[in-house]
Amino acid sequence: ALSPWNGYAGALTFHQGRLWLGGNKLRPQSVWASKVDDYTNFEVGTDADDGMDLTILSQKRDRICWMMAADGILVGTESSEWAISGEQGRAITPTSFDIKRQSGEGSSSIPPVMAPQSLVYVKQGNTQLMELSYSFQDDGWISQDLTLLAEQMCKPGVKQMVIQRLPY
Repeated sequence: ALSPWNGYAGALTFHQGRLWLGGNKLRPQSVWASKVDDYTNFEVGTDADDGMDLTILSQKRDRICWMMAADGILVGTESSEWAISGEQGRAITPTSFDIKRQSGEGSSSIPPVMAPQSLVYVKQGNTQLMELSYSFQDDGWISQDLTLLAEQMCKPGVKQMVIQRLPY
């Protein structure tokens, strides 16, 4: 799936002992996971530690822009944000996984940053910062516009993000 002809992954993260790769030119909505603790082996199977080949089934053929490990895998595509998790709180395996759409904001290719309780990402168009946080009430991740009261803050367009946890 990953080659000079098909293209290489545009996003990656590590989670539960696996290397997760997302989207290429041929299959922009696909996610590949390595075998557990074997980051170069993507052989697919049905054992719990085998590699995986998953596809996000959305209404559009959106490219995966970023992936971030949280309580599962958060995935930003050009038109939506998704969560990949294990069924009923278990580990993600080839036979136990769930892919759910979390919001329909759309993501930029700028890598997100993990804040203490949420994930901050740039919305498609690069002029808005969004916060993706878990809502126990909704039992899912919800997006909120962080630039709602200061729209001018990102008007030139966001180029890069970092988080600073201490004053110096």
